[in-house]
Amino acid sequence: MKIENGKAYWCEDEDTGKKFLQLCEEQGILWQDGQSATTANYWNWHLYNTCYFADSYSNGYRLSQINRDSAITRKMEIINAKTLFNKENKMSKAKLTAENGKTIEVEITEEQRKELFGGKPSVGDKYYFVDSYGDTDCIDWDNDDYDNYRYDTGNYYETEALALKDIAKFGDDIKKYFGGNE
Repeated sequence: MKIENGKAYWCEDEDTGKKFLQLCEEQGILWQDGQSATTANYWNWHLYNTCYFADSYSNGYRLSQINRDSAITRKMEIINAKTLFNKENKMSKAKLTAENGKTIEVEITEEQRKELFGGKPSVGDKYYFVDSYGDTDCIDWDNDDYDNYRYDTGNYYETEALALKDIAKFGDDIKKYFGGNE
């Protein structure tokens, strides 16, 4: 997959960031200072909000990193970098629980996700998300860029309990980066 100019590639985990930077290296994309893409990943600056983007220069593309919220504010198209490495382009993760109580995580296609969980909410429906400080917030679905971005990147929860589960999963990273909001 060719890295496109001006698009933000969201890397929700450091592994995805490393794979993305390797892809940049293969395409000859350098950091702004001219170093190869794999010399540093800067993922710890923004943690699960890390995005990378390439701007064109006279001698090719140059790579930068940006916080996901800043990319939204700049109205950049944001692509989940994990989709670059999946055989089928639009995959999601789902947890399946058997009758015996055992749970496994599987990847499902976008079509399967819609069949299982339904489509996007209607305007006015309330939903929860995790903000940049690691807190939950509840707002109405307006079908705007922010809502769709949260939905497409998995930061959309029908209940606060589901959002709190993800906060618990990322809790230590959120507290290290943002200083905690207890």
